[in-house]
Amino acid sequence: MTPSMALKYSSRGFTRKLALNLLMKRILFFLLFLLLVQFSFAGTISGVVKDEKGNVLPYASITVKGTSKGAITNAEGKYSIQLVAGNYTLICQYVGFKKRREDDFRW
Repeated sequence: MTPSMALKYSSRGFTRKLALNLLMKRILFFLLFLLLVQFSFAGTISGVVKDEKGNVLPYASITVKGTSKGAITNAEGKYSIQLVAGNYTLICQYVGFKKRREDDFRW
């Protein structure tokens, strides 16, 4: 093998590594871009859970029907749930009260 052939083979390997490195960077950039787009369309549904008399209901359970999303209200009855844009049904449960459903909650 002549010195020029050795140089030629080693430069090919270097070129392939460089191309793979560039491809990996492009894929990573694309995945980060998709993640950014996903979070840009996400929003927050928040509120306060109260009974008929206006008393806050601390530690009530709020779930979004058909998803695994949900929240527990804090001591002041406040909650927040991050969701993508769409129509949702919220279900509120509290010990000693009937389960309540809020249909077509839009975000």
